[in-house]
Order: sequence, then structure tokens, then C-alpha cells
Amino acid sequence: MNYVIFLCFIYLLYISFKNSRSIFTPSNFFILVWFSNFFVLMFFVHDFYLYYAASAFILLMCVIVYMGSYIGMDLKLNKKENNNIYQLPFIINQLKPIAIFLSLVGFLVVPMMIVSIKGDLLSLFNFKYLRHLSMYVSYIRYKEGFQFPISVQMFLGLNYFAALLNGSYFGYFVLNKKRKHFYIYFISIMTSILISIITTEKAVIIYTTLLFLSSFMVTYNALAKDEFKISLKNSILFISLFFFMIMIFIYVQMSRYGLSDYSGVKHVMKVFKVYAFGHISAFSIWFKYHISHITPLGFGRFTFAGIFSFFHIYERRPGIFTDFSVISEEPLASNVYTAFRGLIIDFSMIGSGVLIFIFSILAGIAYSQYKNSILSFIYLILFYCISVLSLFTSLLNYNTLIAAFILLTITLFYYHYTNKLGEKNDCIK
Repeated sequence: MNYVIFLCFIYLLYISFKNSRSIFTPSNFFILVWFSNFFVLMFFVHDFYLYYAASAFILLMCVIVYMGSYIGMDLKLNKKENNNIYQLPFIINQLKPIAIFLSLVGFLVVPMMIVSIKGDLLSLFNFKYLRHLSMYVSYIRYKEGFQFPISVQMFLGLNYFAALLNGSYFGYFVLNKKRKHFYIYFISIMTSILISIITTEKAVIIYTTLLFLSSFMVTYNALAKDEFKISLKNSILFISLFFFMIMIFIYVQMSRYGLSDYSGVKHVMKVFKVYAFGHISAFSIWFKYHISHITPLGFGRFTFAGIFSFFHIYERRPGIFTDFSVISEEPLASNVYTAFRGLIIDFSMIGSGVLIFIFSILAGIAYSQYKNSILSFIYLILFYCISVLSLFTSLLNYNTLIAAFILLTITLFYYHYTNKLGEKNDCIK
């Protein structure tokens, strides 16, 4: 049955790309994200369980995104040219020093983490000590329930915000073929790598890189005549980045368990396989048994766990879900269930479909107007991030990520209206 669903996926991709060949349209992007993972799970990680009911549900959600996004793109809203696109280069140039400053400020989260666990700041320059520090932090976090202070979370949010700004400026940077000091705009990503090494948290690298790339793509496409092309050179760069991240993940995982030999690498690769591709399998197992069990709705406590926890409505648990599903005969287990589990528990399957439909309509509107609207520009960045992270969890579970987008919105609108006010004053004079 999964093979029939796979063929339906291919047909959905065909009709979606027939309407638009760009991978950046909301429907094409969302379907590609899920299809690529479904494809790998079907043909390369076939030892993981995959129940067809969950596969059919995922396909249905992709169909809903396809319909919703094209409805949004076809809506005849007020598309009067407001010259925002001509202000965007001005705004980005204004943000350049702020992006660099915030990158440096965001880097302070690294020494703050080390100080909070009473570590030695010189460990940053000592590879062997840094490895022992990683093992210690992993132990106190998972065995003793240690949490970093709120100040660390605030600076982590600033680093995410810096990644958004750096990605946006880097899009302008590449489009204008500038090369001088390009490495400055990767400070936020380098910071996230150090954070991951210290805390053995791989998600920080994923979030920072995703924010940077999403902001880069939307900015580049907004300013360029033609959208960013996936050329051979760009594909090689992307693949190189992917393998570089895998190497970091392997190192981080080996540091967590204190492993250093070949058998340790083999063990970590098994764990990595679960992290990379076990989420759909875990969701399919949960979904199979959930269909026959009616439970009270959560009304957002799992999809918006960070917000609920911030206002002390419902305390968020580490990892969101604490129950594990065995996803293979080996056995391997995972407690990452994609964003769909939270949506279904919170709003039911029908409610989830309605919310995703609305979400995709807004994405379609944003795609049709992001060259002329600051709000659409920001929403499209958010859509790409949510789409990729939906493979694992809901972006809205994490207050630091929400704060980064709130800060981006405030900053862009501030410079947008400051510029408009300046133009009015020039006209008066």
C-alpha cells in the first residue's frame, strides 16, 4: 500500500510542478520536503516500520497545502505597488552593522554557558578539555535535569535573530557579487556549532542554519530578476554543507557518550539514522494506535508548547513527548513524531487539516506579494522554516525561535517606516 501512496506522491509532485516549475512556491517546497524524506525511508531505510495509514495522512496534508497555496496565490487582493521592494536594499544596508553586532553579542552565549556550569573559559582553546566538558554537560542535563539560566536562553534567541539578519544580508551580498569579508556573516552559525559541541544539542545547528538559509533564499529571490537556481555548483556546496553537518553531529554524539573508536562511530551512525529518518516511522506507529483511541484535545499545548510554558499554562517537557516508539526490529526507538502528532492531539485530524489549509493559503498570498510587502517577506521565511522543521517538530514549540521572528518583524518595520517618514520629510522640504 505504501508503494501506491508513493506513486500518488509522485503524481502530486507532477501536477504541482506543472503549475509552477519553481521549488520555492509554497506547495512545491512543502511537498518536496516531505517526499524526499518519504523516499529515503521507503528505499534506503527500509528496516524502519512505516504504516500506510500515516503515510496516507501525510499525503493528504500535502494535498491540502497544494490546494491552499494555489488558492492563496490566485487571490485577487490589493496588489498595488507600494515600492517596498525598492526599500529592501536600503533596509538591508541599514541592518548590516546591526547584524554584525548581534552576531558578536550572540557569541557571548558560549562563555555564558561555560560560566553557568562553573567551567573554564580557556576550554574553548583546549580540544581535549572541551570534549570532557561536553560529556559533563550531557550528564547534568539528562541525569540531573540541569537547565541553563534564562539569560543564556535570551542570548541564544539573539543568535537566532542574528542568523536571520545575516542570511538576509548575505542574499544581497551574493546577488551583488561582493566577496570581501563574507565570513563575517557566518559567525552565528559558528556560534551554534560551539553551542552544540558544549551542550551536545544538535538541534541548535539545524535551527541556526535553517534560519540563515531561509532568510538568504527569500531575500535573494525578492531582489533578483530570476529566482535562485539550483546549479551544479550550488548543489555541490549544499551537499558539502550537508556532509559537514553530519561530521559535526557524529562528533557531538560521540562526545555525549565518551566514544572515540570505530565501534563508537558505528553506534553513533545508528543513532544518527534514527535522528535523521526515524520521525516519520515513529509518527506512523503512534498514528496507527491513535486512530482507535479518542483522547481530550490539547488545544495548542503541544503545537505551541513554548508559549504555554512561558505563561505557565502547561509546563513543557524536554523533547515535547516523553514516550518512545520502537521503530525497527533491531530495536531502535524514537520520541520525535513530526509536527503532525502535536497538531492532531491539539486540534484533531480535521482541525489539523483546517489549520494547515489556512497556513498554506497565507503562504500562497505571501509568495505572490513578498516582493512588495515586508509582512509577506517575513511570513515566507517563516513558512520555509516551519515546513522543514515540521519533519521533526513545531517551530512554535521554541520561544527563542519565536522571539527571533518577532525581533525581525519589529526591526524591518521600524526601518521601513523610518525610511517612508524620511521620504515624506524630503518631499515637504
